[in-house]
Amino acid sequence: MAWDWSHSEVMGLYENIHNPKIVSIETIKECIAEFAAYTEEDHFDRDLYDQKMAWINGIDLGHECLADNLWDLVVAQKICDNGGFNAWLCPNGCECHKAPFGLAEER
Repeated sequence: MAWDWSHSEVMGLYENIHNPKIVSIETIKECIAEFAAYTEEDHFDRDLYDQKMAWINGIDLGHECLADNLWDLVVAQKICDNGGFNAWLCPNGCECHKAPFGLAEER
């Protein structure tokens, strides 16, 4: 089950996505590629995923730039786990692609 989240919860999430100790650059790349790989019919296209991963790995954007791109995708989706503790960082909310809302010092 998934919930929608509001903008009042985003400050800690923004900081967490931009913190490489919480969300690694590898996770960010995977999530961006997953968003690109889902078609309008909500089907996962493995070829699109592989193409996006190859493109992302072939350029040097750095953690901050990639985190900004993922942030835009996550805000557009606005889905979190049941209970509202973690935002989904990918289209399907798998356990390895989530980030907490609260700032690290609050947890």
